[in-house]
Amino acid sequence: MKILILHGPNMNLLGLRSTKDGSRITLDKVNRTLRQQARNTDIELKIFQTHDEGEAVTFFHRNRNKADGLLFSPCAWHNCGFVIADTLKLINLPYITISLDKNKTSVYSGIADVQNSNAIDGYLEGLKKLITYLNK
Repeated sequence: MKILILHGPNMNLLGLRSTKDGSRITLDKVNRTLRQQARNTDIELKIFQTHDEGEAVTFFHRNRNKADGLLFSPCAWHNCGFVIADTLKLINLPYITISLDKNKTSVYSGIADVQNSNAIDGYLEGLKKLITYLNK
């Protein structure tokens, strides 16, 4: 099973956000945790981070026939990422969005929207839900 993971804008600065709440979580730690989780299964992860909506769309286009599902943290694109939302409808890839901001509304309507201020917990919960969905 192959799962795409796309980190949206400013996720490379996750460490700056997390120092404010004392958790000291970085994007590198999130990616390492996800890879460790996948190592114990037959799941292959392809991880990408971008600030550019066009690059995100290209990532989806290039991998649409190679992946079974997508874990996606839209960040700033939650309310305005209409091009990405349209692309996700067209490629018809099951996906789950991750939001680090509770009470975030979104233009995306995938399998689920995981809202958790702790990035590692949110991504692990999203990965678990996506795997469960794909195994049905």
